[in-house]
Formats: sequence, structure tokens, C-alpha cells
Amino acid sequence: MSQPARPALPRPARWTEPSLVWWLALAALLATLVMPLATVQVPPVLDYPNHLTRAYLLASGLLTSPGADPDLARFYAPHWAVIPNLATDLVLLPLLPWLGLHVAGRVMLGLSLVLPVLGCAAYHRAAFRTRSYWPFTAGLIATGTVFQLGLSAFLIAAGMALIFAAGWLRLAARPSQRALFGMLATTVLFFLHLVGVGFFAVLIGAAEAGALWPLRRAPSRMARSAAGRMLVLIAALAPALALLRLAPAEAIGGAVRWHRPAWKAFAAVAPFMAFDCALDWASAALFLALIYALLRDGALRPAAPALPALLALGIIGALAPFAIHETTFVDLRVLTLAALMLSAGLGPAGAPPIGSQPNEPLPFARLHRAATLLVVALLALRAGETALAWERHGTNLSAFRRTIAPVPAGSLVLVVRVSAQDSPEYWDAQPLARRARPMPLDLHLPALLVLERHAFWPLLFADPAKQPLVVRPPFQDLALPSGVPPDWHDLATGRVGPGESPAPYLADWPRRFDYVLVLDAGGAGRLDVAFPGRLDLVHAEDIAALYRVRRPGAAEAQLR
Repeated sequence: MSQPARPALPRPARWTEPSLVWWLALAALLATLVMPLATVQVPPVLDYPNHLTRAYLLASGLLTSPGADPDLARFYAPHWAVIPNLATDLVLLPLLPWLGLHVAGRVMLGLSLVLPVLGCAAYHRAAFRTRSYWPFTAGLIATGTVFQLGLSAFLIAAGMALIFAAGWLRLAARPSQRALFGMLATTVLFFLHLVGVGFFAVLIGAAEAGALWPLRRAPSRMARSAAGRMLVLIAALAPALALLRLAPAEAIGGAVRWHRPAWKAFAAVAPFMAFDCALDWASAALFLALIYALLRDGALRPAAPALPALLALGIIGALAPFAIHETTFVDLRVLTLAALMLSAGLGPAGAPPIGSQPNEPLPFARLHRAATLLVVALLALRAGETALAWERHGTNLSAFRRTIAPVPAGSLVLVVRVSAQDSPEYWDAQPLARRARPMPLDLHLPALLVLERHAFWPLLFADPAKQPLVVRPPFQDLALPSGVPPDWHDLATGRVGPGESPAPYLADWPRRFDYVLVLDAGGAGRLDVAFPGRLDLVHAEDIAALYRVRRPGAAEAQLR
């Protein structure tokens, strides 16, 4: 006797309400992150003007015939090579013809904000096999100090490394596909930023270590598994190692510099801060206290592949130097990666596997939502704070452009700055966008001299080991591949003060430069009074002042 057919169970809908709500919440979060970019044409992000200017020079054809600009072409030249630091150029150059300079630039900044959050969400989904709102807390880190410093290539590479690591986790049962996928990932990450390769290596190495841990009681089986996994890891990293042999030697090494011990303490909380203000200090403290409380109560747990990565990044960041060759903030970058893993690698305790009923409640679900909502509320406050600070920066940007407007094309402009030690009261009264830690965010704004006035300034990013642009001789003697402008007091001695970065172009500066531009000039007196007979004031604003250099012997020639 045949049995009656059993009624088919309804299949769960692909877009259930929780899933749709999660995607809508993610879209709202990303929109909040990029909202401040609409408030000002050139956001006050430290390195951004230099990156924008370099892309403009490379994409416009002004450095190569037949459309070469006679002034810019004698200063700079393209220099394409195997360089592991091209993320901003690879994003900007295709976009510039379609979107224009300033829209393309802000799209690039938007990607540097969005990709770390998407990367954390993708990694979290692959590690915990469920959706959670906790990765949304990465928005607090994406908008932190590293973004304000303009380390866009680093952030883009970090986000892509997390996305690639998520793919690696999903291919756990397919070693051959995993190796091919890893080779593709390391090749892409190499050209984005070398730190991205290192981050990806830590993530996949931690994933393989986590997979071996359950076999610790079976040594022979563990050894066989470890050998196979090691071969897959070597294959995945092989393209990056091969490309590294073709890169300039300076790309992977050089002089090491250390900061003051107090810097490490600041670097530990800096990933959670955007500006040096009470709101940011409170946000950082609250976020870290929240993580501690949730871990203590068992509401959060680290994913097995994430825990070794988090520990390794924390130790490396604590021991890393401040700078290697011309790459600065090395320790801050690594600690920022560790902070991103707090969002990507921590998740809800007792999360069900994929395939469970979509409406099955998670343990601590309400606590998770409340904690994430609190962090997102802090992020919304920061977005409003940033938008207001950037909108006010528009006034400073207009004043800066008025200051440099008299500079003729082809001029050589020496840029100096007024430090916080010169006038503490002046700096305390400045808006957030100008007095952020660890340094003011307008120090690379003089790149607009190249972009808008076709003049020369000494600190355009043109390191052949890191950028596809070089300074032509003889102007190499007037330039440095990175750094910050020297203090204006150094004009008197022709050399920088103790403990500061070298600026050899200061020697005999009255004979070598046409103009002197003083940043944050409102904090100092008039330089034409401090240097009588050497400088003539052309235009002065609070944010900057422009002086024309009197060539030695010019006054005597006029008398004759």
C-alpha cells in the first residue's frame, strides 16, 4: 500500500525581512559615512591634496608631449614601475575623464571609507556564518585618525584584504581553488598597498592555524594537514613575493624611526578617534568599554580564524616603529588593522549556521542590537561633527586660494608653517579641521600650488619607490618625497630645528625660491618685518600668507 505523499515544506524566502533590514541598515550606514564629502570641494584630509595633484598630473597629459605644460613638464615626469602603493592612482586615473577632478577625488575618499566596512561585514559573515549588525561598528574606525591623515591607499587595501580573506574562508574545503584565489588576491593587493598583502597573509595564516587547532590531540594527522595547508599558503603568497623582487628596494626597507613613548599610548586609541575633541575621546573610551563588557558577559566571542590574527596584529602594532623609510605611521596602521578585527572578528555567541530558520533568535540578540545601535549613534554624531567642520573648512579653502592666486605659473614656492608651540592660544581657538592630532590637516594643502597655479612646491609626493611620479633634475635638490613643511623660524638659520625632518632645500633659500608661503600665518607676526630686505608681503589671510622673495643683490641693482 503506497504511502500518502508528504506535503512539501515551504522554502525560506531569499529576501526575508531580517535580511532586507540588514541590507537597508548597511546602505544607511554607508550613506552616513560619505555624507560629509558633499560639504566641501577639497576635504581637509592631510595627504589628499598631494594624491589628487599627482593623479591630475598623470591623467591630464601635461607632463608629456604634445600637450605638455612647459612649466609642469620641467618640474615633474611620469615614472611607472612595479610599485606596491598604487591604490589611489588606480582609482583616480580611470575616473578623472568621466567625473572630473574633484568629484573623482571624493569618490576615491568615499571608497577608502566604505571598503573597510564592507570588508568587515564580508569577513564577519564568512567567519560566523550569519548576519550581524556588529560589523557596522567598523564605521567608527574607518572614519578615524588614519582616514583624517589621508592614508587612503592603506584603507582601500585593508578593506580589500578583508574581502579576499572572506573568500578564502568560504573556500575552506577546496584547497586548489583556494590557492588560485589567494594568488589573485595577493597580486591585486600588492599593487594597491604592500600592507594589504601583509594583512591578508596574517588573516589567511590565522585561518589555517585555527583549522589546525582541533587536531592538536592527533599529532600525525595535524602534521599532514599542516604540510598541505602550508603549500597552499606558499602558493597564495608566491605572486606577491615575485613582484617584490621587481620593486624598488626602498619599497620594502630603509631607515627606521621611532616616536616618543607617549605616542604608542595615543596610537592605541587613535583608530577610534577622528579629531582631538571630547566627543572623540568619549567615543573611543565607550567603544572599548563596550567590547570589554560584552566579552566579559559572553555576549561576544572571537571567531576561531580571527583570534590569532587579532593577537598577532596587536603585538606587531605594539612593537612596530613609527616609520620605515618614507612610510610613516607604521605602528598606527597596524593597530588600525587590529581595531578593524574587533569589528570583523568578534560576533554573537551561539550564532546558528547558515541554513537555519531566518527568524531563529540569537542569544543576546537584543543586547547586540542595543550595543551596535549605541556605536552607530556615536558614528552619526561624528559624521555630523565632520560635516560641520568640513563645511567651515570651505571658508578657509577660499581664503587659501585667494592667497596663492598671485603666484605666476612656473614659480618656485617655499612653504613653511607656524607650529602650535609658537602660539598655543591661536591653535586652541582653531576649528577642528585645522588642529586635529597628531598634526594639523592643512600641511599638504599647498599641493594646490601645483594643481591650480602650475607652480612648484617641495613636498609633492613623488617617491619613485612609492609613486609613479618623479621630480626632474635640477629641482630634485629643492624637493623631498614626503614630510611636512619646516617651521618658519628655520628661515633664519637655513636648516630645520632639532628633532624635525630634514629640509636640505632651506640652504640659501633666498637664491633658490621665488615665493615663501606661510601656513597658519595668523599665529605669527609678519615675516617681512622679521626678515627685512628679504621678503615683501603679497597677500595675507589667517590660514596662509604669501611673500615675494627679494633676490640678493636686487636692491643694489635698482640703485645703480
